[in-house]
Amino acid sequence: MKSTVLIVGILAFLSGWLVADLTSWVSAESVSAQSNITQQNPSDDKTKIDLMNFEALKEPINEEPRDKPSPANRVTYDNIHVYEDKVILDINDPQWAIFADTKSMDPVIDSSSKAIEITPKSPFELQIGDIVAYDSEYADGTIIHRILSIGNDEKGWYATMKGDNNKDADPGKVRFSQIKRVVVAVIY
Repeated sequence: MKSTVLIVGILAFLSGWLVADLTSWVSAESVSAQSNITQQNPSDDKTKIDLMNFEALKEPINEEPRDKPSPANRVTYDNIHVYEDKVILDINDPQWAIFADTKSMDPVIDSSSKAIEITPKSPFELQIGDIVAYDSEYADGTIIHRILSIGNDEKGWYATMKGDNNKDADPGKVRFSQIKRVVVAVIY
């Protein structure tokens, strides 16, 4: 009986069903006779879960993260010089940037972040995953979002954009003429 209770307790803990403030108990008779776990839920109703289907209810614990497109590598190791009293980045035509507290790029960029940006010379320098500053036809000011997709249509090159923390992509296609800068470093 003690080993049955221990096994059921371990399964409950590993599957996420055991919560610090949730009192659980196991009926030894129902486990041996019916292969059920009985658990007290917050509304005092009893919920029974068939142990035969218990594996299907567990959420993945060690699921591999999806690989998302990263920004292009524009600053090579040879361009980074770290000294005892300073850091030097060899970047042509750098520009300093600060950000508004829109939360659209959290947690990568927040209002306390600083960035170094450069001006791209052609659309061929940009790739999916780059974080760019662009002028939107749908909002005032400069928007800093990630390139979600790149394509060509009857008007030429375009990109679709999305804030990392936004549910939906930005409206409309962004043309190269709207892109002002591309982020090459974020400083926290």
